[in-house]
Amino acid sequence: MSSAVFYSHPRYYDVAFGWDPGAETDFLEACFRRHAPKEVTSVLDVACGTGRFSLEFARRGRTVAGLDISREMIDYLGKKAVLEGLPVEVFVRDMRDFQLPRRDFDAAICMTDSFTYLVDVQAITAHLRAVARHLVPQGLYIVDFGTVVDPARPFGEPERWEMARDDLQVVFTGNIWEDYDPVAQTATEVLRFEVTEHGQSQVIEQRATKRVLYPQEFLALLEASRVFRLAAWFQGFSLDRPFDVPPYHRRLIAVLRRVADVPSPEQVRPRAETRERDRRGKRPRLKASPSPPRLPAPLDDNAIEEYWARGPDEPWRPPQRPETTASAEPAPAARRRRRRRKKRSTATEPGGS
Repeated sequence: MSSAVFYSHPRYYDVAFGWDPGAETDFLEACFRRHAPKEVTSVLDVACGTGRFSLEFARRGRTVAGLDISREMIDYLGKKAVLEGLPVEVFVRDMRDFQLPRRDFDAAICMTDSFTYLVDVQAITAHLRAVARHLVPQGLYIVDFGTVVDPARPFGEPERWEMARDDLQVVFTGNIWEDYDPVAQTATEVLRFEVTEHGQSQVIEQRATKRVLYPQEFLALLEASRVFRLAAWFQGFSLDRPFDVPPYHRRLIAVLRRVADVPSPEQVRPRAETRERDRRGKRPRLKASPSPPRLPAPLDDNAIEEYWARGPDEPWRPPQRPETTASAEPAPAARRRRRRRKKRSTATEPGGS
C-alpha cells in the first residue's frame, strides 16, 4: 500500500465525504435482511476511515467495530463516537491481515473502493481469510469497489464535487489514474483536495497504487480464498440493479457469505521460517492446515471475449470451464495408438517377426 496523504487529514476527508449515509445504509440493511441467516446485530467496518457507516450503524442500534490503517482516521472516529455517545470500538489495523478481540460479528462491510488497495492475489486472499475469521458461520461480508466493465475505458470519467461545513470548504477530484500496468493489473490513483478555510487555500494531492479488478477475476479470487461464496451482487446501491443485467455500471457491490472455517495465524508459519528450521534439521511441529490457495487456470480468450460481446438482451453469467476427463481424445484414435504400441512390443520380443 502506498502512503496515504489524505488520511493524515481526517477532518478534510470527513467533509469531502460528508453526505448523509442514510440511503446507502438502508441498502446495506436490506441486504442483511435478504441474505443473512439471522438478524444482524453486530457489524465490522473494514477500512472505516472517519466512520460514516460505523456511526450510522451505531445510531441504528447495532454493535459496531471499525478498523483502519490510519491512526489519524481512527482517532478522529473515536472522538466523534464519544461526542455522540455512541459505543463504537476502534482499532488501528492493516486490512491485509488482522486480529481483533471479537470473532463473532454477524456482518462486515468494506466501502468506498477500499478493497482495491489490496494489489495482489496474496493480499486479497489473506484479507478475505482475515475477515472470515471474525464472522459467525454464514456471516455476510459486503464489499463496494470499482470494477472494469469496458476494457477500452477501464476507469470511467473523473469525478469532482464540492462539500462545505462551517468555514471549511473542500473540492474533491478523484477517479484520475496514471501508470496503468495491464500485466500487473495495477494503476496509480490520483486524489486531490482543494481546501479553503478561514480565507486560506491549499491543495493536497495523493497518489496510491490500487488493483484494477475485473468481475470474473473477483469470482476466481473468492474461489481461491475458500472462505466466501457470492450471495448476490449489485450495480451501485440498488437492489433493483443486479450485476448480471447490462448495461453494466462500474461500481460493483458484492454480498459474500462465509462458507468455511479458516486456520488461525498461529497454525500457519511463514514459509521462510519453515525453510530455515528444515535447513537446521528441526522440522516445525504444525497442525495440519490447508495447502496455499491457488487461482484456477485462466479462462481462454474466447471465454473473455464472450463476456464482453454479449448483448443487452442476454444477461451475463460467469463463463463456465468445461469439464475435462482423462479420455478427452476420440476413442478410435486411442484404440489405434494402443494397437501400434502392442505391435511394437511384440516385434521386440524374442522370436518376434
